[in-house]
Amino acid sequence: MNLLTKASQAIPTQSKNDSYVVEYNLPLDSMELIVSHINGSYPEEGGFDIDETVDQIWYVESGKGTVFIQETEYTLEQGDMILIPKNEKYWIKGDHLKLIVASNPKWHAGQHKHLAN
Repeated sequence: MNLLTKASQAIPTQSKNDSYVVEYNLPLDSMELIVSHINGSYPEEGGFDIDETVDQIWYVESGKGTVFIQETEYTLEQGDMILIPKNEKYWIKGDHLKLIVASNPKWHAGQHKHLAN
């Protein structure tokens, strides 16, 4: 079992403009940890995103931003941590925002939905 993923083995994914996600492939089905870099709005096309089966905890490594969850807007700054419960719609706007994102269970595209305004 591979217990270490080196930075050189991490996989950049979901790249759009100045925003992207880096995935670290560890041998777990119960959770996942990624690094998300957001500079601008996500989702870019407006509206909201929702994760139907995944709870996420976001830790703000650097930068600043705003996230909208459960009809409430939250300001994010370095060192903050926020819970994105499954089945809650959200959007985020970041200014060189770097998030460490823990997902439980492991995130997969089939449960992730975009909702137009």
